[in-house]
Amino acid sequence: MAVWKRIALCWLSALLVCLPLHAAHAGTGGVDVILLMDASQMTELGDADAGEPWLACPCLNPEHFYLKPVAVDAEEVAMGVTFPHAAPLAEGQEAAPGEITVFDEALGAWVALSLTQEYRFSHSFLSEEQAHGWQPWRYHFTRDASGAPVRIAQGEECGCFGREETAKTLASVLAASVLAADAENRVAFCAFGAAGSSRWSCPLTGSLEAVLACMDASPVQRGGDHAAGLARALRILNRRPLSERLARRAVVIVISGGEAFPAANTQRALRLAELLKAEKGAEAIPVFGAALTQQERCGCGAEVAVVGLWDGESLFLDALASDAQARFRMEDYKTAEAAASAVIEWLGFRSDGIRC
Repeated sequence: MAVWKRIALCWLSALLVCLPLHAAHAGTGGVDVILLMDASQMTELGDADAGEPWLACPCLNPEHFYLKPVAVDAEEVAMGVTFPHAAPLAEGQEAAPGEITVFDEALGAWVALSLTQEYRFSHSFLSEEQAHGWQPWRYHFTRDASGAPVRIAQGEECGCFGREETAKTLASVLAASVLAADAENRVAFCAFGAAGSSRWSCPLTGSLEAVLACMDASPVQRGGDHAAGLARALRILNRRPLSERLARRAVVIVISGGEAFPAANTQRALRLAELLKAEKGAEAIPVFGAALTQQERCGCGAEVAVVGLWDGESLFLDALASDAQARFRMEDYKTAEAAASAVIEWLGFRSDGIRC
């Protein structure tokens, strides 16, 4: 079972203990929470398409590291590849001091790696020039009790984690927390990727199983555009019956790595976020690139929060949240529970699920 699923189920089990205590809080009208997950370039380590190795995010466990080959493919170097493939060792050739030899399955040969520099990552580096051409999952290591480098074969078993797993962990914990907090609460989920792409969505529901099934099915998508997810949130919230739109509180939570998308995408997303936060029923002119009907492009009076994953400060995400109290940060999958607790408290629920 994936780590994010185990964490979500453990979190839910703890919350269910409190159900008799907070069941009396039902009947308050409930809250509709839309979880928007940036699913672009979040592939877990090891299963990248051979033609697009940069859809594989490096492992973000600070105890793990990568090593570069000592000798590399000369043709790739001539092409300007920053991290070219390793060149195979000659028959009988052994590692020199400061080197280690490993078998490269893709080459079908032994290669030498340098021990002089260990590469660790704290953010998704796929769009950076320095990353061009490197296939990081080939030369991925940790250290044993004696300090010797040990190559990692099974990522999850060794504690590897990437953006996809981390984002899903947070989304699942948030969904479980919101649904356990009040019997009338509902959650919707949307994994957005390329412009206009938000096909993996779950409508507002009180069923955690339905939300988790949608998360599990959502694949990594090429590129990314926050506007796609925000437009989906507008559709979900404005398609509710009038009585629900008037009576129920609406919250949109964006879970994102914070990549810088093209300026046009950014401006479109910010306009959609402002529309989500606008007075309920307020009409707006069409937003270029967002296919919304007249009914769907109305203000929702929604609260918008952002949880950023590792990629430092993001002017776009800061502007999207606008309220500093609605901007959260998460360092790795182990902090999902802490980040979820902060968001839950911001929503007005205690971490044990009871409304404050």
